[in-house]
Amino acid sequence: MARPISNEYAPFYAGYVEQYQDSDPITAINRSTEEWNNMLSTISEDQKLYAYEESKWTINQLLAHCIDTERIFQYRVLRIAREPKALLSGFNEDDFAAINPASDRSLTSLQEEFNAIRQSTLFLFESLTAKDFQKTGLADGKTISINALGFIIAGHVKHHLTILNERYLTTAS
Repeated sequence: MARPISNEYAPFYAGYVEQYQDSDPITAINRSTEEWNNMLSTISEDQKLYAYEESKWTINQLLAHCIDTERIFQYRVLRIAREPKALLSGFNEDDFAAINPASDRSLTSLQEEFNAIRQSTLFLFESLTAKDFQKTGLADGKTISINALGFIIAGHVKHHLTILNERYLTTAS
């Protein structure tokens, strides 16, 4: 009898994991890539510095946040796969956004970077064994599995695409 796939994660990530419950992590990542590219094709360069409120990120900052976060989650997958007992730290997304020079970038460059990082994420997941997907580690003091990280990667992007659509694109000029 096959062991069930480990899907351990902190409650904070439930909304991300639940976005693609009907698939496996690689399919979920591919679907979110398609959704990302479809959404970005509707945004103009004139909108990239738009924020729906003064204290919120601009569209470019939101996109750069997705890229930075994907890199961090990707690193977590690699570390757990190769060194399951590693203690992985958390990160402050607002601190990252404040330092990231995303405002100076074109939407095209952010889309190209995301797609390159996403391709790397897919290569990483495709290189994993079935046993790797069951591995768990500690990230920010909480248990997380590689399998769950696949869904978190896909769901995190979908979460921000929803925010982009509902809060930015409905009011951006």
